[in-house]
Amino acid sequence: MRYDETHPTISFRLDFSTKARLAEYIRQRKISYADFIKESLGVKVAEEKLAEDRYAQGYEDGCVDGQEYGYRQGEEKTIAGIERMEITPKCPRCGYVFGIYLRNIKRIDADET
Repeated sequence: MRYDETHPTISFRLDFSTKARLAEYIRQRKISYADFIKESLGVKVAEEKLAEDRYAQGYEDGCVDGQEYGYRQGEEKTIAGIERMEITPKCPRCGYVFGIYLRNIKRIDADET
């Protein structure tokens, strides 16, 4: 079954002022014209839309929180890895190998330098 068969199109004419009021109502409520008709028939579209919007906002907030958590974890693991690192330069004259260990690394933001 085709979409057009299950979702027929309707149209109607309005005077300019009524169309402007309808458009403003639709904009304020953040619903479609189809949702306006459904609400007029008693279907609870606004509540469904609000639930969808809240879900989307929660999902977005969760993504941001997860990303920030991931950055923090990455930074901590990078610092921990650097602190376990040993740099061993060799003196070009005598051949002595120096062992340099990095400890107590502190993050400095670019705007602090």
